[in-house]
Amino acid sequence: MDKQKLNTNVNEDNLNHTFKNILLLEKLFILEIRKIYEIEDGITKINHYIMSIANRAISLNRGFVTLAESNNYQTAISL
Repeated sequence: MDKQKLNTNVNEDNLNHTFKNILLLEKLFILEIRKIYEIEDGITKINHYIMSIANRAISLNRGFVTLAESNNYQTAISL
């Protein structure tokens, strides 16, 4: 397998744009959960499962952005 080329032309604006898009996913997750909640008229077992997955994804995204912004890339990359 060939190694993936690294983008060495990354600047702070690129990183900020990426962080902004990652955090935008949080809003999209929440909108989808609201739609599911409204369609199903409450919380069912499967809704609870889906909401748990979305909550975990949101937490991982927030954690990644927080760690990357504090220059803790070693830990951020594991997320």
